[in-house]
Amino acid sequence: MGIGNNHTNKAIESCVAQLRSLTEPFKVNHSFLVLPELTGNIPKFPIDIQQLNIPNNIKLADPTFNHSAPIDILIGAELFWYILGCKQITLGPYNPKLRSSKYGWLISGLYTNSFHKSNNIT
Repeated sequence: MGIGNNHTNKAIESCVAQLRSLTEPFKVNHSFLVLPELTGNIPKFPIDIQQLNIPNNIKLADPTFNHSAPIDILIGAELFWYILGCKQITLGPYNPKLRSSKYGWLISGLYTNSFHKSNNIT
């Protein structure tokens, strides 16, 4: 288990956690494995959100996605497809897309800035 260059050969514990939306009246209980480390900080580089032109009425599931930080949780496909919405907004060429979810809007895709040619936001 693990992502990228981080390899974890065993889970420390398991737990059941309640995941609540910051923007919607939604919560779900789910079981998780606890790992010493999932991956390094994401994104690797700071993201200038002014370049993305995110509409003012959009409430992001993670309003601080643009700051490099550890990943708190990784959900599996069964929960991912349950929370994913069907609305999508394109932020323009060479920019990521917004996707609705039960936790607010998700942002993912290619991001290009003047310091680093291109990076992926997930």
